[in-house]
Amino acid sequence: LEPLHLTLRFFFDAAFLREKIPHLESISQPDPKDGGVTDVALSFSGYSEARAFLNTWLGHFQFLAPADVRQRYAEELEEALDAL
Repeated sequence: LEPLHLTLRFFFDAAFLREKIPHLESISQPDPKDGGVTDVALSFSGYSEARAFLNTWLGHFQFLAPADVRQRYAEELEEALDAL
């Protein structure tokens, strides 16, 4: 299987994310004046591993790329909410 690469925007500063997520591939702050927003690149062995990671951080990130994975994840979240 090909690794799954995601780009996410977290609403935490870079130092916090480096401490909490040791397997970051890259990390940057799109606006240096806003220390609380950080873009990160991550790789996962597949969608299931990525979904488990995303679920633990739900509400604390914006999904930047890739669009097809973002759409799939959003649809799964909508289905979960509909089941409540």
